[in-house]
Amino acid sequence: MELKDIKDIKKLYDYFIFDEAFMYEKILKDYTHNNARCYYLNTTFDVFDQRKSECNTQDNTGYCAEFKTYLKDHINENMLNSFKIKCQKEESVQSSEQTITEGVMLHEDLKNIAQSENFLSIVPLNEFYHALNLWYSDGVNNSCTCQVYIRNDIPKFKDIRKLCDNIKDVLENWGNLLKIFQIYYRDKDYCNYFNYWIHDKIKKYNPNSKTIQYLNNAFDSINKNKKKSKNYCQLKTFHVTENEYEKKKKLFEFLESYGSMRTKMDNDNASNVNNYCSFIKKYFDLYLEMEKSTESQKYNEEIILFQRKMNCELSYLKNKCPNMCLEMVFQSKNGSLCQSTQPKEIIKKRYIVEDIPNFNEIYDEFNKNDNIDNYCSECKDVLKFEKDYPGINELCKKLAKNLVELSEKSNEESNNRCEYFTHWIYDEMRKRFGDKLKYVGDINFANVLLDVAFRINNKLEKNQCHYNYDRMYSFEELNEMKYLHDYFKKHGDIENKIATVNTELEGYCEYVSHIYNLYKKYIRSCCEYYHENSFYTENCKSYFNCEQKFDPNKFLNKLMCNNKVSDDDSKKVYQWATIDYIVKLITKISTEQAKTLGKGKSDDLSITKHEENGLLSDPFYSVVLAIFSFLGLLLMFYCLYKFSPLGSYMNKNRSRNERIKNSFNEENEMELLYENLRYENISPKNRRYQLAYHST
Repeated sequence: MELKDIKDIKKLYDYFIFDEAFMYEKILKDYTHNNARCYYLNTTFDVFDQRKSECNTQDNTGYCAEFKTYLKDHINENMLNSFKIKCQKEESVQSSEQTITEGVMLHEDLKNIAQSENFLSIVPLNEFYHALNLWYSDGVNNSCTCQVYIRNDIPKFKDIRKLCDNIKDVLENWGNLLKIFQIYYRDKDYCNYFNYWIHDKIKKYNPNSKTIQYLNNAFDSINKNKKKSKNYCQLKTFHVTENEYEKKKKLFEFLESYGSMRTKMDNDNASNVNNYCSFIKKYFDLYLEMEKSTESQKYNEEIILFQRKMNCELSYLKNKCPNMCLEMVFQSKNGSLCQSTQPKEIIKKRYIVEDIPNFNEIYDEFNKNDNIDNYCSECKDVLKFEKDYPGINELCKKLAKNLVELSEKSNEESNNRCEYFTHWIYDEMRKRFGDKLKYVGDINFANVLLDVAFRINNKLEKNQCHYNYDRMYSFEELNEMKYLHDYFKKHGDIENKIATVNTELEGYCEYVSHIYNLYKKYIRSCCEYYHENSFYTENCKSYFNCEQKFDPNKFLNKLMCNNKVSDDDSKKVYQWATIDYIVKLITKISTEQAKTLGKGKSDDLSITKHEENGLLSDPFYSVVLAIFSFLGLLLMFYCLYKFSPLGSYMNKNRSRNERIKNSFNEENEMELLYENLRYENISPKNRRYQLAYHST
């Protein structure tokens, strides 16, 4: 079945199966204000008649199978005909009693585009206004509540009282009214719709503050027993000027109509889409005007609603309305869209190796904007940083999307891409904000992005990707780590490409030389090799591979680059990363020198000047000589202290100092004892207490 068929079936179920009793009570028993209900029932009557005619054949498939089995034989057609007759009478009465009072409508320019583009009938707010306009009647019963609260001492009290009577009638049937609308439009703010309708109705009477207060009191009295109801609706007081109210209402109505407009944009031709885009831009400008206003707090409700709704539409509007800068609305600091400036993106040097097919494939996938607006709810805490850090909102939505999609990959592929993800997120931060900031910790929102990733990972059942965060990393270091990571990951592709390179040798030499410099810079901190064997320990597995087959110098030799390094010099890179290299070197030198000394004549005890210098320059002998010299000094001082007059003199002085110290302590003890005895004669009432506070 098509979507339209499913909607028609649901409409028939809702009205003629589940709500049959309600319709009987409210329509057939001469209930007033049926015109609003009949307005929606008429479309359902048409659906039933049309489907009955279409399925009056041998067709028992799809829609007709459902209609014949569960609907046709279960709908009471006699009652259905009664509905039709009653609604026809209601329409006749309504037309004869129609007053000149104009109903509440959408703002003029919004109504015009909706009518011209034929989507006014699918705007929920417009339909709700229309239902309330149909409901409103001068013949409504007078209520005691409105008689009491709407006193005679206000201008036009009869008109205000009539409005109060209609409000009371709507509130008493509020649940049933919502029941009808929620069949078509769920999750709409009908209470807000009602408040705007009331305010538009009352403003034509130019009410003063006393009038507003009387109406508020009446509303509260009518509604007091429904405060615990899930459908409770509270009257809103707009403490704003008429001009400010018009702005609030315009932006609110645009936001409530945008969904219907978006549906039309998806189905219309390019010229119509351009008309929609121009129209939408007017309301984006209105939002900026309200948001930049010195009294923007008066528009807080509409501003927050705009941010929540349109944040999830920015990618869509960027695609549908190019060159209008709509996606930059939350970056504007001066109240103008296209004058908002994106941060100057840092362009890293592009090496020829990046032209290898699929070299940046995974990063390109991470950067796609497809469906990122589906993840805007994850980034609501990030939106406030958009003005100071333009682009952070889009980056956050990409982060959320990529984490979810990574979890859907196989374990092996997910783990591999998770490494890329870490380097991708930091590289995007560097490109956007690294021109002014040096370290990750300098960015205020870095921890907010981390929180977003943490929350998403908590929701995922498998293949969570946790990226490392260290506020002390500089963007330069992170960029170097990314270069190394990509080199090791794409080593095979680079090797295959270099094997077939005939031209562009200079470009490849430049890239490999850059990698080799980074390789030499990081190898000592990332790798720990052990002398004369193949064992090693890796400390930087996320971006460095210690296996020597990945040595970039091998590519320099293959390419015959001018700055290639000899094999002997290349080995020195690993020597300094070998943890026992120095010890082995000293031992080797000492052994060789011992052999050289043993070859001399046994009776020749003299040492040449050259040999003497060799011994003195040997680090091993220098260290040993220093240690023995220090031990000799300690032994000499011990002998002086133990067996010379100097030691006796030092002992006498120490004994005298101890006697003086003991005497001083005894005097202090006596003085403290005296003080304690003296204070025992003070009355407890005159004694001041001191309490010591110890924090736990």
